[in-house]
Amino acid sequence: MSFDLKTINEHIKKYKFIARILILKTYGSVPRNEGTSMLVWSGGQLGTIGGGTLEYQATQSAIKILNSDMGSTITKLNLGPDMGQCCGGSVELLIEILDSKKIKLILEDEGFFARPISKNQKTLNVSALFKNYRNKSLPIKSVLKDGWLFEPLTKTKQPIWIYGAGHVGTAIVQILSQLEQFSITCIDTSNDRYPTNFPNNVDKLITAQPAHVVKYAPPKTHHLILTYSHALDLEICNQLLKQNFLSAGLIGSKTKWARFKKRLNELGYTFEQINRIICPIGNPSLGKSPQEIAIGVASMLLTNDKIIKFAKEA
Repeated sequence: MSFDLKTINEHIKKYKFIARILILKTYGSVPRNEGTSMLVWSGGQLGTIGGGTLEYQATQSAIKILNSDMGSTITKLNLGPDMGQCCGGSVELLIEILDSKKIKLILEDEGFFARPISKNQKTLNVSALFKNYRNKSLPIKSVLKDGWLFEPLTKTKQPIWIYGAGHVGTAIVQILSQLEQFSITCIDTSNDRYPTNFPNNVDKLITAQPAHVVKYAPPKTHHLILTYSHALDLEICNQLLKQNFLSAGLIGSKTKWARFKKRLNELGYTFEQINRIICPIGNPSLGKSPQEIAIGVASMLLTNDKIIKFAKEA
């Protein structure tokens, strides 16, 4: 993950002061990776650090800081039973208040940002850190050192949210994760559902209720629905049709899709709205194995085929 200057500036222009919650460090099993961030302002938020009590407590702290003069804060939260989170690990969070003046303090060098986040920061050889990033002797992730936060700048990528880390979801991830133009988030209900060889550059979003995080996806996102449950697939479709999205694809047969269309229509959606979701996905002529479906989906995304056409016509 990285520092999305464009999005942050857009929200500062609109709300003047915003809080950015960043996962600095993780310990044990947690719902999101290090470097994951979200924005919070009075009356709203963008993104998610995993939902549940963790996110609620973090956003409440961010709002409290926004309404005071506390400045940036680093806190550690344990994700145990007392919090109602099943992960069992812990996270170290930075809550940083940003406005137009703070943004001007950020030092930029070839796609990386550094800024002081505490009043007692030490003198730091920022140029040397930039050099280490360019030479790849430091990992491309957020680094906190001597009161300075150093992190890469977001490159514009096309977001893709994949619901389900099963055989088909993983096959799609394995292909798309090798392409630099995509930013991939894979959502599932447990860390155990992800294979051990899951790509490191794909953001895991672990939540007991995947349909509830749909609203946190950026508006122009490709959504691929491939969970283990027809009921969950249907609820994700339901939540998705309430949002703006670039495109959406659902795994399944024509029979499954006919049932889903009937149920979604009964929920109040028009067939024009429902047909923004594509089912089945991929290229049936290639076959039905996970790898063949994945190749078909990747081809559709790369060639601006049907999955894009439907989104533009909606």
